[in-house]
Amino acid sequence: TEFNPRWSPDGKSIAYQASIRGLAQIFVRNLDVPNAVQLTHGQQYASQPFWSPDGLAVYYLSRGLWSIEASGGTPRLLAKNVAVAAIHPGGKVWALVRAGKLYVGPLGEEKEYRQAPFSSQSNFLALAFSPDGSKLAVLLSARSGRQGELWILPFPSGTPRRIAQDSLISVSWRSEERRVGK
Repeated sequence: TEFNPRWSPDGKSIAYQASIRGLAQIFVRNLDVPNAVQLTHGQQYASQPFWSPDGLAVYYLSRGLWSIEASGGTPRLLAKNVAVAAIHPGGKVWALVRAGKLYVGPLGEEKEYRQAPFSSQSNFLALAFSPDGSKLAVLLSARSGRQGELWILPFPSGTPRRIAQDSLISVSWRSEERRVGK
């Protein structure tokens, strides 16, 4: 099973996760090459791949936030205990979820985002900065029922607004930067 595909910044490759003997691993497939390259070979579940802004690395989650060169190599642990992550297009600011709380800032210097509706522990499903970096999409699972909530946070500051309440499972931005896909 292959899932969680993410296009590279240049649109020439796709990073995704696939199950190998029941364990999710990260792969990259260049559209000009018939076979994918398996990037991770760990004993832990590797999920939610996404690209560095320059397209040279793929980030993923596996009991923390990891980085690996898009062409392969040795994975590098960037941060422990990260459940969900996104990188700003500028490449220096992160949005991270730890213990049900949202943190934003450079790695190692993140500050908890305490503005409503995220002031208490939430169940974060996905994060994505807009291509221009002016917004952060935040997908939460509902506290009750089946519906989730999609919020847009102006970045670096501003009033968050809920834009959808639906059966959402992921979030990504379209290239025209003003629309978020569900």
